[in-house]
Amino acid sequence: MATFDVSKEFPELSDRYRRISLYSDFSNQRELNPVNYEANVAFWRRAILKLLDSQAGCNGKVALCWYLRSDHLGEALAYQGVDSRQIPLSISTVMDEMVKLGDLIPAESYLSKYGNSSNQDWGGWFWRKVSGLFTSAPPKLYREFAVQSKLANTIDRILKHFNSVCVYTATDSLFDLPGFICKICRPSTPDIDWDAISEPAIDILLAGLYERGCAVRKEGGVNYIKLINSSVNRNAMKLTDVDLNVLSVKKAYERLRTQSQKLEEQIAGLHAKIKESVQAGNKSQAVRQLKQRKQLDSLLDNRLAAAENLNAILNQVQQTELDRLVVDAYQEGSKGLRELLAGIGVDQVQTAMDQIQDALADYADVQETISTPLVPDDDALEAELNSLLREEAIDASDSLISQLEKMKIFNDPLPADPIKSPVPTAELG
Repeated sequence: MATFDVSKEFPELSDRYRRISLYSDFSNQRELNPVNYEANVAFWRRAILKLLDSQAGCNGKVALCWYLRSDHLGEALAYQGVDSRQIPLSISTVMDEMVKLGDLIPAESYLSKYGNSSNQDWGGWFWRKVSGLFTSAPPKLYREFAVQSKLANTIDRILKHFNSVCVYTATDSLFDLPGFICKICRPSTPDIDWDAISEPAIDILLAGLYERGCAVRKEGGVNYIKLINSSVNRNAMKLTDVDLNVLSVKKAYERLRTQSQKLEEQIAGLHAKIKESVQAGNKSQAVRQLKQRKQLDSLLDNRLAAAENLNAILNQVQQTELDRLVVDAYQEGSKGLRELLAGIGVDQVQTAMDQIQDALADYADVQETISTPLVPDDDALEAELNSLLREEAIDASDSLISQLEKMKIFNDPLPADPIKSPVPTAELG
C-alpha cells in the first residue's frame, strides 16, 4: 500500500503558521476561537476523507475502507519536516465532530447495538466481545470507528454480487468466514486487499451485514454467515442448526471435488511418466508407476462416489426448497382467492347472469332496429310501380270508351272493361 503524503496532498501545509495551528491541540478553541476551530476541523475532515478515498496508508497500518483507529490515523496524517515529525494532536476531537456529522460511528456503540439484540447467535457473541473491552483487557490508548459510507458501500456491493450468483438460498447463502471472503467478498470488491483487513474490521462488517438482515453466528470459534436473498423476507432470516448441517455437507462436497481434481492431475502426470518409462525400456519403473496409478484410480473412484452422494443430498435440499416455495405460493394463492370470493354467493352469480342475458337481449333488439334499412324494399317498389301502371292503363281505357260513345260509333254499348273483354273484329267490320 502506498504512503499517504499529507504535505503533497495539501500544499497549504507549507505555510508554517497554518501548519502549527492545524497540528496543535485546538480542542479547547470551540468557545474561545470558533472560527479557527471550525476551519481546522473542516481541513482534517477533508484530509481524512481523502485518505480513505486514496486507498493508501502509512506503512500498511491504516485499515482503510470502513474501519479506522485514531492512533493509526494520526500516524498516516503526520507531517514530516526537515528535522522533525509532527502528529496532529486533535485527531480525536476531529473524529468526534465527524461522528456528529454522520461520517463515523464509534465501533463500541455500533457493536453493542447487536449485543443488546435478542438474536442469541450474533448478539451474545458481540456482547461478550464488547464487555471484554472494559473488564479483563487493559484500557485502550486509541479509539475505533466505523466509516459509515464505506461500510454501506462495501455491504451493498457484497449483497449485489451475492444476489447475482445465488440460485438456491438453502445452499448458496451459507458460508463460513473464509468461504465468505473467498467466494463473495473478493469477487464483489476486487479493489480491497482482504488479506490486510483486520479482525476488528471484519467484526464491524459482520455487524453491518446483521443490520441489513443477514444472519451471523459464531460456533466453535468459527464465524458462519447466512446472506439475505432479495426474494427472502429479512425478518425470517435465522441461521439454524439445520443450516450448519447443510453447510457442513456443502463444504465436504467442495473438499472432495478439490481432492478429486488433484488426484486427476496426479494420475495424468503418472500416465505421462509411464509412457516415458516404457519408451525408455525401463520396465520395472513402469510397473511401479502403474501400481501407483492404480492406487490413485481407486482413491479417485472413492472420492467421486462420495462426492456424488453428497451432491445428491444437496440436490434434495434444493428440491425441498423449491417444493416449499411452490407450497407457499399455493397457500398464498388460495388465500387470495378466498378473499376475492368472500361475499359472493350462488344467488348473486345467478342474478348477475340473468341480468347479463337481459342486457344481451336488449342489445339484440337495438341492433335489429338499427340494421333495418331506411329505403323501401326493391320488391315493394316494383309492386307499387306495377299498380300505378295498371291504374294509368285503366284510366286511359275509360277515356277512350267515353270518346267513342260520344261519337256513337257502336250501336251496342261497349263492355265495361275492353281490355279484359276485347271486341271481335267481325263485329267492328
